[in-house]
Amino acid sequence: MWFLVRTVFWLGLVFTRIDWHMEPVVAPSAEAVASLATTEIGAICAVNPRTCVRAAAKAGELAGKASAAVSAPPPKTRGRV
Repeated sequence: MWFLVRTVFWLGLVFTRIDWHMEPVVAPSAEAVASLATTEIGAICAVNPRTCVRAAAKAGELAGKASAAVSAPPPKTRGRV
């Protein structure tokens, strides 16, 4: 019982100190992020095409590794999970 009293006291103290009147943070839409990335990548590729090709190859390698990691079965565990 004493544990519950202390927990409620400290949670009450913490929640009364939170500023509840903050403006919500709005994340940018996926379309806006993709548009910005396309614009910036296009600018980089216009300046140095060889760097662009190397970066694209590296991104392809990383994407292949990521998809292989996702499709791999989970490791076997011994004992409790």
